[in-house]
Parts: sequence; C-alpha cells; structure tokens
Amino acid sequence: MCIDDEALSTELQLQLQSIGKYISVQNIVDFTKDNDVQTQYGFTRPVSLATAKRWMGQMGFCWTKEPKGQYHDGHKCADMVEYQQDVFLPTWTKLEKSMCDWTDNSIHLKVNEDPNSRSDIWNVVMWFHDKSTFYAHDRCAVHWRHKDEGPKPQPKGEGTLLMVAHFVSADYGYLQSPDGAESAHILFRAGKGCDGYYNNERILQHAKKAIDILQKYYPNDDHVMVFDNATTHIK
Repeated sequence: MCIDDEALSTELQLQLQSIGKYISVQNIVDFTKDNDVQTQYGFTRPVSLATAKRWMGQMGFCWTKEPKGQYHDGHKCADMVEYQQDVFLPTWTKLEKSMCDWTDNSIHLKVNEDPNSRSDIWNVVMWFHDKSTFYAHDRCAVHWRHKDEGPKPQPKGEGTLLMVAHFVSADYGYLQSPDGAESAHILFRAGKGCDGYYNNERILQHAKKAIDILQKYYPNDDHVMVFDNATTHIK
C-alpha cells in the first residue's frame, strides 16, 4: 500500500477535492476505511494518522496559512510608551499591594505594607474588559493546501458582525452572579441598520451593568475595571 500508486493517488486527491477547502489527515484515514477501497488497492486496514500525514506531503499539501498582507500596530508609538511607563505601570504597582498573590500551589492575600493606605480595604480585584468580533464570512485561515492551488473567489467584505464584550478577573473568572443567572456579557450587532456602533456611550452602559453586579454580589472587595487604551474607551 503506497501513495506512489498513481491510481490510488488520483482517486484520493479527487476525494479530498470533493470535501472542499478544509480537509484533514483524518479524511485520508476515513477514505482507507472503505471496504471497496481496501479491496481495490489490496490492503486490509486503514492507514494511521502518521501515514496519512506523510501522504499529504507526498501529494503536495502543506499545513500553512493563506497568504495575506502584513499588519502594522502602534504599540511602540511614543504616546503609547509614555502612557504605559508613566500611567499604567505606576498605577498597577500601587494597586498590586492589595491584590491576591497567586502562587503555584495556593492563593493568599498580600499584606498591604503601605501605612498610608485605607484601613478598611479588603482586596483589590482587577477586572479586564475585552471584546471579540465574529463575522459572517469568518473562516479558518490554516488548512491543507495543494502546492498548485491558486487563489479562489471569496465573498466581498466580511459580512454581518456580531460582537461579544465581557469582563474577566483571575479571582472570579467571568463577571457574573455566583449562580450564573446574571452576567455582565453583552452581545452587540454592530453596523448601520443593526445596533449602531460601540461608542463611548455603549462603554459607559456596559460599565454600569458590570458595576451593578459587583455592588450586588461582591461588595466586600475593591474593584478596578481595566480597559485597553482605545479612543472610544478614554473619551
């Protein structure tokens, strides 16, 4: 049983083409499980995943991303560096004295060593705000591609957008009531004709929703809500 058999290689490649864009080595294993295939090519059991992976390479496929343009971010811009060094890190260092100290085997509270700190403080919990966006035309960028495969037409634009925003902490996980009945997460369908745009007003509404849950269920902690340094957030 060898992929060098031209008839086997041709039939297998036709089978992979019929599956579509996102093929896997498991598809080869499944192909060789077929009784008719086994009888035709004279083997009695399906190939292993390791053999299927090797066959992929021999047929000209490789595990790689689709080619695309480069991205450029602004994390090294002067204003970003200044904010990080002069605002964010000093603030974090000050608050860190009252945060939970996480060790490999257990959790314990740090002793607040600042004599000028509040005497009624319990524990500072850092809540990180983040959001993810999903588009109707989202698709896996990494898959098995044949070396001779060229670019194919794709849907124009990214399609309808759904955004999920939430708060999470190392202390409590996602921000919600202890029984999970109330949650700070929101679903937002951005765009004209949908829910509009996630502007500063939406950020304030989301923060208020989170604060209501914190005051109701976690009143014995001091809470800090952390947003990334986006224009919408700092307005």
